[in-house]
Amino acid sequence: ASAEDTPCLYRIKNDRRVKYAIELIATVMERYGGVRIERESVDYYMPYEGVVELIEKGLIKRKITYGGLGFGAQTEEEAAVAEATAQPAEETVPAGPIIVEEESVEAGTLRYDRSFTAKLIQSDDDLKQWYTTIKNHLLSFKKVRDRLSWKHETYRFGREPVARLAFRGKSLCVYLPLNPADYAESKYKVEDVSDLASAEDTPCMYRIKNERRVKYALELIDSVLQGYGAEQIERENVDYYLPYEGIVELIEKGLVKRKISRAADQFLSSRSEDNKPE
Repeated sequence: ASAEDTPCLYRIKNDRRVKYAIELIATVMERYGGVRIERESVDYYMPYEGVVELIEKGLIKRKITYGGLGFGAQTEEEAAVAEATAQPAEETVPAGPIIVEEESVEAGTLRYDRSFTAKLIQSDDDLKQWYTTIKNHLLSFKKVRDRLSWKHETYRFGREPVARLAFRGKSLCVYLPLNPADYAESKYKVEDVSDLASAEDTPCMYRIKNERRVKYALELIDSVLQGYGAEQIERENVDYYLPYEGIVELIEKGLVKRKISRAADQFLSSRSEDNKPE
């Protein structure tokens, strides 16, 4: 309906298409008898600004999308757009979980570096429940303590690391101090991540994607803690569920960092040089 009087769309993706677009525009103007005049060209270039700055200027509206069957189904680009479009009047309505595939989310040239806590907050309800189950089980062993860092949550029995948790896409990953080769032909289907410096002391990774894998993860954790002679104690389970929050709120709380990619910096720098007066 919005293109009723302009039904022909032409996408400009390169310099050659700019030339063709100008030819098409000339065809339209010729039809209406348009006359070209001498006019000094103007540079309409606008420097890059991030989502938060544009929201503050009123150039991006924030909207809440209702979840339903679409929960957690956004692509990363859609997730970034959804985060930039939530209406203040509906702030109390959950926007639906966003599953992050990597350490940061890309929105144009802006990257969002999400902390472990931010990823937990923006994960779907299943992931939050699996995390709660795993954490309660680990802390049910005497002398096991947890420590939160930007990317991981690490559990130690005394000084020995017994598990490390991290979010990867739609999975909760459990890193364990086990030999992956010992489980190569087993039902657990673990992954060998010994080549990662961050997993040097926990080279065996197990991805939790469903309820059955939660059960298997608990069995693997038991193997580790039994090896240290850890004693399981009676402990009331805690609900570690955290309600969903949008990207702007998480930035304000320091749980998400905004970064500009190096390529964007170089482009903006060169563009600024081009626009300097001679």
